[in-house]
Amino acid sequence: MNEYYDIQIETLPRDELKKLQLQRLRWQVERCYHLSPFYRERLDRAGVRPEDIRNLDDIRRIPVVTKQELRAEQQQHPPFGRYVEQVVRKYPELSNEFRIVGSSLFCMGRHRIIC
Repeated sequence: MNEYYDIQIETLPRDELKKLQLQRLRWQVERCYHLSPFYRERLDRAGVRPEDIRNLDDIRRIPVVTKQELRAEQQQHPPFGRYVEQVVRKYPELSNEFRIVGSSLFCMGRHRIIC
C-alpha cells in the first residue's frame, strides 16, 4: 500500500505546492462568486471579490459559513438553496438525506457527491 494518496501533489516542492493551492483557491472563489448568489452576497458583504485573492493569506478575508446558515438558506430558497450552483445541469437525481445531527443535501449522479 502506498503511503501517499496523490504522490504528485503530496511530494511537490513547497513553492510549487503553494502556487497550486493559490491557483485552486482563486478558482474556487471565482466559481462560487459567479455561480452562487448565496456565496456572492457573503463575499460582497465581506468586501471580497475574486480578484482580491492574491496570496494564500487572503483566505482569512473569506467569510466562514456555518451549517446553520446553509440550512436557513435552504429553507428560505427551497428546495436546495442558492449555494448549490450546478445541481440542475449536472446531476439527474437529487435527494435529501436526514441524519440525527441535521439534514445534508446530497446530489446523486454517477458518484454520490455532497453539495
